[in-house]
Amino acid sequence: MQFPLRLGAALAACLSFAWPATAQQQTTTPATAFQYGAGPITSFAASPTDWITITASGNKKLSVTTIDICGHLGAGGTPASIPVSLILRSTTDTGGTSVPQTAGNLSGSAITPTATVAIYTANPTVGTAVATINVKPLLAGPPGGDGCVFFQYGPASSTGPLVILPGRQLAVNLQGQTLPAGFTATSTIATTEQ
Repeated sequence: MQFPLRLGAALAACLSFAWPATAQQQTTTPATAFQYGAGPITSFAASPTDWITITASGNKKLSVTTIDICGHLGAGGTPASIPVSLILRSTTDTGGTSVPQTAGNLSGSAITPTATVAIYTANPTVGTAVATINVKPLLAGPPGGDGCVFFQYGPASSTGPLVILPGRQLAVNLQGQTLPAGFTATSTIATTEQ
């Protein structure tokens, strides 16, 4: 009767003498931060729709953390309120005339982004909209004055970073408004890829 008890005790002792636990390896690649700056931009499509596009590649997670747009109204221009929309698209824009933007790597490495950012000077055929996620008025004027809009999706935002799925696009859209004469703009876009 005591044999099973002794066998059980021996087995418990063996099991308690476990091999050292192997440390979990970190499998998450650290995010690389990029920033795209442009301006002064003086050439726009007539009644611009998608003005700036941020397109995710198929192999990295893209997060947009900030988009800052500032407009300047030159002398002789009529003050205007320009709606600036952020539209998520499940398919990318086609056609139009665009200029690709070059990113600066803020992470201190030589890694280049896989996402693309483009500024349109002739309207594209827009892709399929998933949702308009934000709209803010950019106040252009009085003449000689500047107005800015800021979209924040980084750590300071309650919503966190804005993640763009592979192959999808975020468009900065000006809703087909006629821009005032003498209007120029600048843009700053911050992203991370992982």
